[in-house]
Amino acid sequence: MTMANRWTPAQQEALDTRNKNLLLSAAAGSGKTAVLTERITRIAGDMESGIDINELLVLTFTKAAAAEMKSRVSASLTNKLREADAENNLPLIHHLERQLSLMGSAQISTLDSFFQSLLRQYFYLLDLDPKTQIMADENEGYLLKEAVLAEVLERWYEEADPDFLKTADLFASRYQDRDLKDTILRIHNFSCSMPFPIDWLKHLPDPYNIPDGTKLDDIPWSYDFLASIISTSEKISEYYRRAFEIMDQNDAARAVYSDQLSNEYSFISSLAEVSSWKDLYDLPSFTFARLTIATAKVLKPYKMLVKEFNATPDAETIKALRKQAAATYNKSIAPLIGISEDQWIGETRNMAPIVKVLSDITIDFTHSLSERKRQEGVMDFNDLEHYVLDVLVDKDDPAFTPETAADFPSEAALAIRSRYKEVMIDEYQDTNGVQELITSLLSSGDNRFMVGDIKQSIYRFRQADPTIFLGKYNDFSTNEAATDHRIDLNKNFRSDAAILSSINFIFRQIMTERNLELNYGAAEALYPGRHEEERPSDYCGGSVSIGLIDKDIEEAQNDNPKIKDMENIRLEGRLIAAKIRSLIDSKAKVMNGDGTFRPITYSDIVILLRSVAGKAPILLKVMGEYGIPAISDREDDYIQNPEVETLLALLKIIDNPLQDLALTAVLRSVFVGLDEEDLSRLRLAQKAAGAEHIWPVLGNADHILKPGGAGLVSSFLSLYKEWRLQAVKDGAAPLIRKIIADTDYLTYVSGLSGGEFRKAHVLAFYQLALSRDSGARSGLYSFLTELSRLTKDGRNFRAKTPSVSAADAVRIMTIHRSKGLEFPVVFLVDAAKEFNLRDTKATAVCHKDRGIGIQYYDEETHARWPSLYWYSVRSASERESKAEEARLLYVAMTRARDKLFITATLKDTIRSLDLWMASLAGTETGEVRPLPSYITSGAASYLDWIMPAALRHRSSKDVWDRLMRIPSYADDAEGDHSLFDISITPETSLLRADETADAAETEKQLIEVEETPETNADRFLASLPSEVPEDLSRRLTWSYAFPGAANTPGKLTATAAVKLRETLEASESDEPPYASEILAPDLPSLPETEEGEENEETEGMKETLPADYAEPPSFLSGGKPGFTGTSFGTLMHKAMEMIDFKTVPATREALRNEIMRLTESGIFTKDEEEVLLSERKYTNPVASLITFAESPLGTLMKEAETVRKEMPFSILLPADSFYPDCEKGEKIFLQGIMDCLLETKDGLTVIDYKTDRVMTEEELREHYKIQLQVYGEAAEKLLGKPVVRLSLWAFRLGKAIDIPLHRN
Repeated sequence: MTMANRWTPAQQEALDTRNKNLLLSAAAGSGKTAVLTERITRIAGDMESGIDINELLVLTFTKAAAAEMKSRVSASLTNKLREADAENNLPLIHHLERQLSLMGSAQISTLDSFFQSLLRQYFYLLDLDPKTQIMADENEGYLLKEAVLAEVLERWYEEADPDFLKTADLFASRYQDRDLKDTILRIHNFSCSMPFPIDWLKHLPDPYNIPDGTKLDDIPWSYDFLASIISTSEKISEYYRRAFEIMDQNDAARAVYSDQLSNEYSFISSLAEVSSWKDLYDLPSFTFARLTIATAKVLKPYKMLVKEFNATPDAETIKALRKQAAATYNKSIAPLIGISEDQWIGETRNMAPIVKVLSDITIDFTHSLSERKRQEGVMDFNDLEHYVLDVLVDKDDPAFTPETAADFPSEAALAIRSRYKEVMIDEYQDTNGVQELITSLLSSGDNRFMVGDIKQSIYRFRQADPTIFLGKYNDFSTNEAATDHRIDLNKNFRSDAAILSSINFIFRQIMTERNLELNYGAAEALYPGRHEEERPSDYCGGSVSIGLIDKDIEEAQNDNPKIKDMENIRLEGRLIAAKIRSLIDSKAKVMNGDGTFRPITYSDIVILLRSVAGKAPILLKVMGEYGIPAISDREDDYIQNPEVETLLALLKIIDNPLQDLALTAVLRSVFVGLDEEDLSRLRLAQKAAGAEHIWPVLGNADHILKPGGAGLVSSFLSLYKEWRLQAVKDGAAPLIRKIIADTDYLTYVSGLSGGEFRKAHVLAFYQLALSRDSGARSGLYSFLTELSRLTKDGRNFRAKTPSVSAADAVRIMTIHRSKGLEFPVVFLVDAAKEFNLRDTKATAVCHKDRGIGIQYYDEETHARWPSLYWYSVRSASERESKAEEARLLYVAMTRARDKLFITATLKDTIRSLDLWMASLAGTETGEVRPLPSYITSGAASYLDWIMPAALRHRSSKDVWDRLMRIPSYADDAEGDHSLFDISITPETSLLRADETADAAETEKQLIEVEETPETNADRFLASLPSEVPEDLSRRLTWSYAFPGAANTPGKLTATAAVKLRETLEASESDEPPYASEILAPDLPSLPETEEGEENEETEGMKETLPADYAEPPSFLSGGKPGFTGTSFGTLMHKAMEMIDFKTVPATREALRNEIMRLTESGIFTKDEEEVLLSERKYTNPVASLITFAESPLGTLMKEAETVRKEMPFSILLPADSFYPDCEKGEKIFLQGIMDCLLETKDGLTVIDYKTDRVMTEEELREHYKIQLQVYGEAAEKLLGKPVVRLSLWAFRLGKAIDIPLHRN
């Protein structure tokens, strides 16, 4: 990357400093590997240093890194040798030749392989069998742990200690103790990353033994919890500040709400300013009263009616803000403040015996497990580390304590210490406590060289401990004289300056020590260091683009998060694919390492996801649709793939043929090849024979099956006999090998789509069988039982499937996998995906320093609720998880060399932007400062960090204009030039032809697909004769004469028809379509409650659920009717259909009697009757019906010759009025239902009832205009009469709204 004379001063210092503990804090792309390699080469290549290459201990975390390091060092030494040769410097030549010959024994390796070599040397000190093997397969370890844990728990159940039984009850769910087992395994795994696990486990109950008379303020760990209350109060204050902003501009609103909101605000802000529990308990008591209602008297000076005022956007916003404030307070603060200090402390203290039990069981389990592993002669990587530690620590010294272990090296440690002159550790931010202690025992106290970047520590889930690096980062001095010296490498040679500035701009605002463990300041920032030539005009980079996809709220009815994720990924995939196509097609330029530019290729592009599970296949498919070659490093569960499932089914019936499901799978599969008819015949024959299973009738296949089928079965049965014999003789693997050989199965799966992956899956399955055969319990039966246990427990079988890295294709990978790589163009996808904080919500939460937080368990009621210590541990681990997520975001963003795209799908983009902007209102303008703490700590996704930060940048001005508000913007730090470009894409523009009516787009895609790189087929075609015979040409170039018709569906529902017509009208005018963008379902209105009353059931659902679903099902809500938007609308439609206004007089009495009569006769349910007869301020159905009956429209209905209600229609209409590209004369089949159709002498009147609460007359007219016009056309065609009037009856407004007729 850099030549010897091109090192930066900081790099130079890192190369030259000797005899110190050096912490090299190397930012992304700052050339740390180059520095490490060069340092090794310089030390070994320097004759004066007197250090040979095999006297350096160099430790890395991955085999790949170790191999790369070795090859770089030998290349570098070979270069030096060449130079020495040229100068004929004999002593140096000898020295370098010696170093190169020592390379073979140089200790440049992963921690694991170094530890293994130590054990091989010192196994006799540990009484360890030298043949002990390392279990590489996680599932093998899992089964072993399960078996041992079951025995341990059995012992505990027999002893029936009361505290243990109470613990078992706490974790029990439906007579199962799975939760208890998982908790013990989790505590055990956690303890394994500690240097002295048993010691850590013994101390778990300590925090629960709180002495009498202690106050909360005396307990240091209680402050985390207090801080979270304060943070929530800050968030609530923000809602009030926004309400006050509105009141500043609106006098009427101030007159109505100011007093009440000011009082509430003063309490909330004093809550946000407490600094101790005492302050908190000293605050006056507080509850939210009902919100003041506007009265005519207060509004009189402003010449407004109450109804008018309540309908203004300002009043609605203030009410909504205040409601959010109250809801947040009542949910997250009130229940906590209401608990007394004594109760918090008492409940925590009462859990001490249970924590003691968990600690004792886990210790018991740890001992039993290691005993069992010794018997079976196996160990895992954790054991390896602890065995090495045992070798290196002198525990027998009377002064030894676990805390001071580093000061007690054993003789072995001292021997190793004298062997190595310097200890170098790469990726130091990923070490854990055990590894840290080992490396410090092996170093002399001033010869450790540690390289890493705390901002890229992303392996906490594998028990890495970033606090080790952090501690040194804060303690080591940047002063050159210090023994413990820190050097910062923050010049980045990888990325475009604008990308670096933008990363700085975001992280300076979000990364603070208070929330994310580190203050991102001048020392942490990235500084551009790459050399580049004059940029071409078609350079692809220079900014960070954020692409938001706005999802239609009406359609977002799918609440299954998995399906929602998949939909979002598909949409984002299309947005990206279109972007990639345009980059490739326009030959945009990217920069080479040497500063020159070249056109982009597919392999310059990577798509990064937080996790690829289930998402990579969707992205691969979308890329395929756009003709973009793409590959993903899929770590799929190979057992769950059909090619392995079929093989597994075959093994099952070889073991026991009386398994109908497996047998049917095999018969239907390539092994036999029967079709559905054959299977039906077998099933019937089985029924006729009275057999319990299919197997017995198979032998008689000749008489049962079609001629072909019988032959297939008999050849299968002859193979089956051989396989059965083989299974008895040997393990599972030879059997699988024989099946594959006999049936040529691998060739078959390789020929299917994705053959390469499928083949890898089958081979991985074979490897699994092979490893199981070498175990204690081999054979087909035990292999199958083990598999079924593992799959039942939901374990994964992961195989690294081949990633074709050399290919010119877009790569799809997880952020974790991308660490250490770089790509010219990076797409960070799914940025709105919520963080996974599942672990922090469990009954027991583990933490390195805090131990275990457990919920309080009440024996009488068998209920559990959070205890104070659980809250404390939870907030600590949630903070850690979020800090880890922020570092992942940093890793993802720093992969990009030239261009970074971030995409996300939002349900209501404008509302989200509005919330993000609003939170910036109170912040100061000027230099870039951290965001308010509650924003950073309250983030639920990457977008919640990126957007508030990016929106403060001046380049986001377009968004400010769109929202008509200016945040307090921030300026870049000196020398930075960030550039963000934020775009919003409506979902509709990403839907395909069959999803909207965009046929032309498809044709365009088809044309683009053909431009794939040259393949063998192209070469073959190029060698063919140029003239094509005439008749062949005619046949091959024939095309259908009506392409438009071919792209037009045969049938439309009215809803879809309206949508099409709307899009069409919008495309002809310059105006964008009216905000609704989609029709027919009524807009969700708020639940029917009295003003200011909270409807508990639907609270919190409103924001996310469409109206039909806002209610829990009646069996859950205790059968009380709660009618919301659409369901209320449906009921009013039903009433209009069932009540005959010609015969029933329009009086309250008569209508009420009619509704009761209809309920008696079963037309309305009791619930519906209750709602229809309710007479509340805002919903009085009977009054609404009277208003209709007395209106001119009601009179028209009474006088009409015929009244058709809820009239379904199906009709053929000219297709070109919906699809302009379709040829004249083509018809389209349209279906729908009209609410009401009146026939009078002059013609037809179409009426549609609407119950929307939220719209004005003008909005309703715009929103439903096209729907009624489509209905009108259908009615004219059906009844052959002219339509004279289209009318909406708006119940909320109590009036008819006429719609202009549509005339072609």
